[in-house]
Amino acid sequence: MIAAKLPASSPRVKKHIFEPFFTTKEKGKRTGFGLSTVHLMVTDVVMPGMSGRQLADRLLSLRPEVKVLYMSGYTDDAIVHHGVLDPGIAYIQKPFAPDAFASKVRQILDGRAPST
Repeated sequence: MIAAKLPASSPRVKKHIFEPFFTTKEKGKRTGFGLSTVHLMVTDVVMPGMSGRQLADRLLSLRPEVKVLYMSGYTDDAIVHHGVLDPGIAYIQKPFAPDAFASKVRQILDGRAPST
């Protein structure tokens, strides 16, 4: 759904769009279209071994321009200690409809929604 709205959304690109090192450019050329051009990390709040907030903190230390969208199927009470319900944090509750997800992503990328 996101790929269809982005440039270079051929079937070949759509098939590989979320592979972190996929590029449409030849080797030795500038970075092509790929995950790094989307500038958004989507992560679950609760994961084994590392929370979504810890993952985001690690990424943001390397790429501070990246925006983060957290999601969870847990209740607010269960995730509040993970720090993702703080003001200024972009969050979507699971389950969500594809249109709701696409809308939230668009708001974040357009700067109309809070994001880390």
